[in-house]
Amino acid sequence: MAAAKGVDPAEVKDPVLYECVDVDALEDSFFGPRVSGQIRDGVGSVAFRYDTDRIEIASDGWISVSAVAFE
Repeated sequence: MAAAKGVDPAEVKDPVLYECVDVDALEDSFFGPRVSGQIRDGVGSVAFRYDTDRIEIASDGWISVSAVAFE
């Protein structure tokens, strides 16, 4: 988030990302190397809202941050 916002990581305080997203669950559910003992070879992504941004993380490691449009 700091890199996307162009600020020092210490400035990204509220909300704290790891308090909003269960990183271990995301990795296990979507990006871990194995599921039920089988090698995972699928491709996918997960997206979520963080503060005023939309974060999308792809299984190839690509991370996209974009502003959320408010109506």
